[in-house]
Amino acid sequence: MCGERGRIPRRASWKFACGGLKEAEVRSELEEQTALALERTGWALQLNQEIEDRTARELQCSEELERLSWARALDRRFHRPLSSGFRMAGYVRDRIRQVLSGKSWL
Repeated sequence: MCGERGRIPRRASWKFACGGLKEAEVRSELEEQTALALERTGWALQLNQEIEDRTARELQCSEELERLSWARALDRRFHRPLSSGFRMAGYVRDRIRQVLSGKSWL
């Protein structure tokens, strides 16, 4: 039973029962354990808040993706032609720059 929540740790109660610890030492040990429990509780509450914030953000991102779901079909249909068009436009742009700078080597 010793060491449960709100109780003196097992080693402290054993020493106290055997007369090895004075009441002040037991109180000190209890205060240390209480401070540690409060620190861990604060950390756990902060962690819970972070989890809730992340869950809310994930939900928001999922909703945004659903709003854009109509674009998936268009992306699948036009990805390759658009990509090719952009590459060709880039080649033409680069070629024009070469010609204008006087470095034509073709």
